[in-house]
Amino acid sequence: MKGNVFQCQGKNTDKQQFLKTLGVLEEHINKTFTYPQDVAPVCRSFKFAKLEQPANLTKSEFANNMGKKMMWEMDMKTFMKRRDLLKSNSRAIYAIVWGQCSPMMQSKLESLEGFESRSEECDCIWIMKEIQGITHQFKGTRNIFIAMSDAWSGYYTYKQEDQQSLQDYLKDFQGRVQVLEHYGASFGVETPFQVAVKDAVEAANPGSALSEEEFHKRCVAAAKKKSMGVNFLQRANRKKYGGLWSDMENQFTRGLDQYPHDLTSAYMLLNYRAPPQQQQTGRQNPVVNVNEVSGLTFLQNAVVVPGTDGVSHPRVKCFNCQAQGHYASVCPVAEQEAPEAVQLLQVGPEASNEEETNEEANGGDTEDTKDSAPYLSAFTFLNVTDPEFGFSQQTVPDIIPDTWILLDSASTVLVFKNRHFLLDIRPSPNRLCVHTNGGTQVSSQVGIV
Repeated sequence: MKGNVFQCQGKNTDKQQFLKTLGVLEEHINKTFTYPQDVAPVCRSFKFAKLEQPANLTKSEFANNMGKKMMWEMDMKTFMKRRDLLKSNSRAIYAIVWGQCSPMMQSKLESLEGFESRSEECDCIWIMKEIQGITHQFKGTRNIFIAMSDAWSGYYTYKQEDQQSLQDYLKDFQGRVQVLEHYGASFGVETPFQVAVKDAVEAANPGSALSEEEFHKRCVAAAKKKSMGVNFLQRANRKKYGGLWSDMENQFTRGLDQYPHDLTSAYMLLNYRAPPQQQQTGRQNPVVNVNEVSGLTFLQNAVVVPGTDGVSHPRVKCFNCQAQGHYASVCPVAEQEAPEAVQLLQVGPEASNEEETNEEANGGDTEDTKDSAPYLSAFTFLNVTDPEFGFSQQTVPDIIPDTWILLDSASTVLVFKNRHFLLDIRPSPNRLCVHTNGGTQVSSQVGIV
């Protein structure tokens, strides 16, 4: 077995040891067993191949067609031989698996309820699933409520590591799902999940008269696939796939549900979006928890543009092209002219030419000249034809005049700068922390418009 053994969690630093040992076992079965195609699938799906008995010949074919009769007899003999070998191969696999367990793994297996009966039957599927559960720290000897709570906690808190490949992440995720299902857990049984996929199930079966029970089963199956697909995508490494997750969240707020409907589609999304290996640069990213962001999130039209190294930095603004998502050293646009700017609509009235002439004739500025002068906004829109336009802000102190009210159609809270627009201003029981591309603002007072 090339030195591969089944060890308990913590005894081996390689988290893929269980899968590697199963892979070596499958290779050994394919090389040494008779009819390995019947038992090799147990190393991947914990199931044996289903043997199908040859269909019986009709009386006329059996009596008159000698060739079909001889072929049927050979197929029947082969079927009976494969059925007998399936039992002996199953016992052989159990013996190999038990022999490849470390002493601590064997002691934990022996402490499980029903071990003696399973051992007498040489149930190789049972022992492989129990080893997988122990590898993922599921303790069957503990109280079942505590054990299942820990298993669900490990499933929901699991995340792809920085150096973990997408293939290894998929296998480890599937292993956690198999552990939960082996001990009786179910996915997609929650009512909100079934309601969310109800329309999709109806669209997949147009005009078909399904019974209520059959429709419920299909909703549960669809909810299970959708739940695992979204969870797999959500727990992917945000440093590599954060841009994809942000795009899907923004699309969902616009009414477009582009989340994967199963685990396979989630894997394909990440596989096609996977960036190359990140290059080391002299600039260090700020320490930010990319998996947890508190506060309010506003709908934005700005698109995160990855750099030439393929890595996306949603919180970084390029000094070359003014786009979000990359540094200037890896800017995809080496030379780009500054975008043509348009001035925003001004709320206050502009001074007329006559008034300006009178002020010049008086030989100096009046007291109100500063307030009546036209205000040149530092807010600009990028002049592009793509409907996904970007919105940028220059660094200008005190950029927003007191006479302006900034409204955001996608916001649940309006923020005012001028206190004269509000009544009954008072301390707020809750502090509002707003995170935007321009920085962070904390509001501690509320009022009435």
